Amino acid sequence: MIRFTFLFSLLAGTMIWTGCDFSENEADPTSSFTRIYDDNRFEASYEPLDIVQTPDGGFLIAGSRKTDLSDFPGLYLVKTDAAGNFVQEIDYSASLVHPLDEILRINNNYYLIAMDPVSLQAVLVSLDPSGEAGSITPMGGIIYPLGAGQDGNNIILQSFNLDDKQTVMSVHGVNGQPSLVKTFSIGPGSDYVTPILEHFTETGKKLPFKAGKLPGGLYYFNGFYNYTFSLVFTNLQEDEPQGVTQGQHDDGGISAIQPIQGQNFALASFNYGNNFIMPRKTLNTGGISSTVDLVENPFPELVQDAPIELKVIQGQAPRIVYGSHTRNGQIVLYSFSESEGTLTGTRYLGYSNKSELAGFTSTEDGGMAVLGKTYISGRFGRMILYKLTAEETNDLLN
Repeated sequence: MIRFTFLFSLLAGTMIWTGCDFSENEADPTSSFTRIYDDNRFEASYEPLDIVQTPDGGFLIAGSRKTDLSDFPGLYLVKTDAAGNFVQEIDYSASLVHPLDEILRINNNYYLIAMDPVSLQAVLVSLDPSGEAGSITPMGGIIYPLGAGQDGNNIILQSFNLDDKQTVMSVHGVNGQPSLVKTFSIGPGSDYVTPILEHFTETGKKLPFKAGKLPGGLYYFNGFYNYTFSLVFTNLQEDEPQGVTQGQHDDGGISAIQPIQGQNFALASFNYGNNFIMPRKTLNTGGISSTVDLVENPFPELVQDAPIELKVIQGQAPRIVYGSHTRNGQIVLYSFSESEGTLTGTRYLGYSNKSELAGFTSTEDGGMAVLGKTYISGRFGRMILYKLTAEETNDLLN
């Protein structure tokens, strides 16, 4: 059993504060804090994935951890109270692997997609807001899940058919059964198989696989099609896609996507290590285009091929918020106007220890919770949670 501590820890000469931020918010410990979730198994390492706030004001954190039981990282969950204090863990790492990096909320219930380590089939895991173990439902024989999204009460899943060299798109209810399935050829050969399998085992580049649906329109996936990592738009009826925004093999492509309205999107892309942020861009969802023709606004402070989280946050006006991490080891949040695409604020998190972003969410008090990864003694990954006040969040957004 893992134990978590909240105190000053002297580890290899590094002082790590894992308690509250003692500031003007001292009277309300839920308003602002920083928490590091330590482990008495010093060599254990964790990869945070996503975070949601639960109805009790606490947080449910999804993550993964490497074990000796599988080549794939195992599913691991943490429940906290409203002040970020550890409540309990659920360690699925012996029975479920390769959790996807998005917690889905459907009818006030929470779900996450993972994989059976033996059959390699996708399973739908229900997440209890109190932190108790939930149900595990097979997803109709779909294998190698890559990316997930949501359309109302339906789950959209991108997966990989290794035998037939196909990207698979499927739509599921919470019973796990698919109502639509469509396959797209990646092409013969094996050049692209290695990066996909290295993505699964976390032994190579982590690729930004995505799946979703435009409001009232086409489905989309960000993945491999016709040899190339591309953003593909499809009605899931016709054999050929309606539109393709091509990347450059696995060296370039879209790294984050958020539909805004019509053909307008908030995007981020990567190209041979460089990163580009495009808060308002028009895409041709009915034709062929290239990510190379889209790029603008390079962000050289971000790490190479930076993982980027992208959400719309409702402040005084809708804001496009990008999150990532910088070359000097800090988490960074950028806020842009949804209507104009202009930068409205920037905030950095993390100081003495390297921090990497995993996800973020708005909170019921008007603040934000930012989930990341930090390193003990520069080696052992631990989950870290930053809670921003409503005032701090307003400063970022406006």
